[in-house]
Amino acid sequence: MIKSPFEIISKGEFLQIPIITGFVDNEGTIRSEELIESSWLHKMANSFTDFLQSDLKFESNEEREEVAHNIKTFYFDDEEINMHNINEYIAYHGDTMILVSSIRESRLRATSSTAPIYLYQFSYKGSLGESFEGPIPVESAGHSEELGYLFPELQTTDYISEMDLTVADILVERWTNFAKDGIPTSESSQIEWLPFTAENPHYLRVLNRDEISESAGTLEVDLINPHVEKVNFWNSIYEDHFLDAESKWEITTDAGDDYDELIFNQGKETPRNEDDNDVGVSRTEDNGEENNENDNAHEEKEGDNEDEDIEDDNEGEDNEDGNGEGED
Repeated sequence: MIKSPFEIISKGEFLQIPIITGFVDNEGTIRSEELIESSWLHKMANSFTDFLQSDLKFESNEEREEVAHNIKTFYFDDEEINMHNINEYIAYHGDTMILVSSIRESRLRATSSTAPIYLYQFSYKGSLGESFEGPIPVESAGHSEELGYLFPELQTTDYISEMDLTVADILVERWTNFAKDGIPTSESSQIEWLPFTAENPHYLRVLNRDEISESAGTLEVDLINPHVEKVNFWNSIYEDHFLDAESKWEITTDAGDDYDELIFNQGKETPRNEDDNDVGVSRTEDNGEENNENDNAHEEKEGDNEDEDIEDDNEGEDNEDGNGEGED
């Protein structure tokens, strides 16, 4: 049985290695195009329940409506959702997709991890992040803008300030040292990046430009307990309504380590198309009985292939399998 990410992390059944995770101030800019091209503001105003997360469960429509009302009130204060509260729109989508999830994951990992966890918040708004900017302007960093400082060669502007370069130098130095020895140090920074733990949930915040001048030139600060109000709010929601991704996919094989014979069985019947035979996918009833028609078709295909074709198929499946590497 393939376990859900939540179950794996909860039980500490992941590779115990140092990890860096984090977020920017305005992660919700990832949904900028939907606002403009798909009228999401209008759709959210008409049916906010359609925008609740898929990992929430409800016993009734009334309960669903009540939770949706509480969430809408938390972000929009019962005001009409329109162009006047775009910042709230960005906050809602950023929190539910990335920001709150990153913090909750860090807390969950911290309860069972023997390796350090490093959490960051990137706020800096400069020229190197311009290539990642969306159609909605924001005052501090939007989704993925920190990548412009980790990979400054991606910049699309002719003007780069000294402060931009300093931020880039610190980030590149931290990430490089982390890749070498698992500790994100930087000799260019005055701040030590402390690990996030269950007892002391530290995180590093890269300040925005207007904040830097107020802090005597310090570009970063060490903080603790990120976004307490938001995290507590969502913890209260998930405490009663969390729906784990209870995967029912099983891997079975009749041919040892032969990738070409792997069959993936799902615990509920869904429509099957002819392409399933090409990848050895078999969908079953809840009682676990295999789809013999799919197995026979797969065996016939294997018998018709020449050795060279089989090697090519296996190589392709190996490559597909490799795309999943890097997960917990």
